[in-house]
Amino acid sequence: MTQAAETMNIGLSTLQRWLRQYRVKSGGTGRLAASCTNICDAIDQAMFTMGLQIHLRQREMKEEVDKLTDAQAVLDYVVGWPEGS
Repeated sequence: MTQAAETMNIGLSTLQRWLRQYRVKSGGTGRLAASCTNICDAIDQAMFTMGLQIHLRQREMKEEVDKLTDAQAVLDYVVGWPEGS
């Protein structure tokens, strides 16, 4: 459970509280494990997607930097995501 909390960037007590609330709402049924699995799958997918986006952006930035021809262009280069991304 600690690893799940760290993955979601939340405190362990917060995750435990959410699970208690879920158990109360679900009437204590066995749906909790399936729900947690679905949540973990969604987290994994989101992390993969963001990692891929970061990788692609890094490649774009390397190509952009390779095209810079003088020191001023390097100094003026804005690092990060393009507007509207």
